[in-house]
Amino acid sequence: MSKISLDEACYNRGIAKFYLENFQEALEELNESVQIHPNNTKFLIAMGIIYV
Repeated sequence: MSKISLDEACYNRGIAKFYLENFQEALEELNESVQIHPNNTKFLIAMGIIYV
């Protein structure tokens, strides 16, 4: 089994919460992933999609 990094785990939880339409919690998870890696465009794009 491969390990997943903390930022990817936060991202995955954020995406799951987005699909469950729990947008505030999704943003909180994605914000945590951005705090860990602020230049990761995948994380930033996901946050932008929620804001749209």
